[in-house]
Amino acid sequence: MFYNVILSLARFLFFFGYRLIVIGRENIPADGALVCANHTALNDPIFGALALGNKNHMRFMAKAELFQNPLLGGFLRRLGAFPVHRGKADIAAIKESLAILKSGGKLMLFPEGRRVLANEMEEAKTGAGMLALRSGVQVLPVFISDQKRLFSRVYVVIGRPYRAAWEGKPGHDAYQAVADDIMARVEGLREEIPR
Repeated sequence: MFYNVILSLARFLFFFGYRLIVIGRENIPADGALVCANHTALNDPIFGALALGNKNHMRFMAKAELFQNPLLGGFLRRLGAFPVHRGKADIAAIKESLAILKSGGKLMLFPEGRRVLANEMEEAKTGAGMLALRSGVQVLPVFISDQKRLFSRVYVVIGRPYRAAWEGKPGHDAYQAVADDIMARVEGLREEIPR
């Protein structure tokens, strides 16, 4: 309920600041999904959650530093976010992610692991590939407009869901290949934004 209230409030506030246009909402699967998007601005999680709507309660990983402030950390936890220690294998965050996905939840993940400006390049981290293969749930690629200026259109393109696959026992190379493929699919959705 708290999530829906905050999302509705965000929708109201963003209504006056942005014109959100969602393409491909029919592609959202009813069951669990690893929602993978590009990440160019702090408000990307909000745009992603708004695009998927109240019916699809999104869970998020957020950098552990945000949870050091008790007020902000408590707020984020009530929204369903949980901490991840970046730069190392965070077993607790991995277990939490897999539990969410295997129970039919939706986890939004930014495979590059941090905000990356539109003119920058950053290799996807292996975590997205590992979660996609180990959970077995569908991957839902999402592209969010690079430009998010006030009083302008912001596009969110939701691609077709698919299941990542790998022959044999997956390891680091498999996780990297799957993560790279996810990001390629996300970037490919850029072409669906009207010119």
